[in-house]
Amino acid sequence: MVDSYTGCNIPAKETLINEGWEFRCNTDELRLNEVIDVYKELGYEIHLEPINLEGLSEDCDGCAGMLSRFKAVYTRKFTGYEG
Repeated sequence: MVDSYTGCNIPAKETLINEGWEFRCNTDELRLNEVIDVYKELGYEIHLEPINLEGLSEDCDGCAGMLSRFKAVYTRKFTGYEG
């Protein structure tokens, strides 16, 4: 059985955390460019993921449509290009 979570507590993606990415926020298209610009100015790489709604609690079914338009924002300090 998969543990469920609420829309307020969507878990970070463990594979990204293990690769050195830090979860920052979930945001919609209206704020996404602003969030990206701020983190880039601070010297971070940006990685975006669709929100994983597979374990979303049935209590949050009404929010699932809205959350499907959100992206999870992950960052890590920019270290330059390999090569």
